[in-house]
Amino acid sequence: MTRTAAPDAARLRITLNDLDPRPWREVEVPLSMTFNGLHDTIQAAFLWFNYHLWEFDFAGRRYGLPYDDNFGGDKTYNAKTARLTKLRDSGVTE
Repeated sequence: MTRTAAPDAARLRITLNDLDPRPWREVEVPLSMTFNGLHDTIQAAFLWFNYHLWEFDFAGRRYGLPYDDNFGGDKTYNAKTARLTKLRDSGVTE
């Protein structure tokens, strides 16, 4: 049975590709959530402890915690203020 996410939410399947078997989690999050909130949700879903740097790459932009832009070269947008509504507004469905 396939459930549909609420209109103001996104259902995400998160798969770790570099392991065998490939563990996955399915989470439903509100689109009003920030990318930082999504990071926290992923940490909780996999029982991780936030030990590593992280970022999301979406539509050609990097979202993460603000740090010196000379690290990695490209501009990193603040994940604490960027909201997941960008997913809906971009038309991404998978």
